[in-house]
Amino acid sequence: MRAYAAARGVPATPGKTTIEVRGHRLIATTEGGRCTRDQDDGARRAHRGRRQPGQLRYLTRLDGKLLSGNYPFVAEPVDPFEIESLEFLEPDHPVYALRPADPLEIVWGFYSARASFAYPGGESVLD
Repeated sequence: MRAYAAARGVPATPGKTTIEVRGHRLIATTEGGRCTRDQDDGARRAHRGRRQPGQLRYLTRLDGKLLSGNYPFVAEPVDPFEIESLEFLEPDHPVYALRPADPLEIVWGFYSARASFAYPGGESVLD
């Protein structure tokens, strides 16, 4: 998967995500290489919801070209779900520029313990 992503301009590095559940709170910590990259420091969750399909759109830049990729998924997102905080802990990491606004503004998101994504997706170059 890292090779697929890197070939499309995504800075894919080895890492791991740890999920911890405390009652109705979920804490997910993602680490890449030697440092912690981002941390979802708490999201309220309830029960697994009904199966939902959708598509994610990834935008990347590779060799000066803006690429768009659509990737279908199916998931059983928990409902209700609310992101309470999101932190990027390493200012020198390339993804630090993607940290959220302060105060936090969430447009959309979901958590699902059961989800599947299809790769490769439909890809195109944007003008």
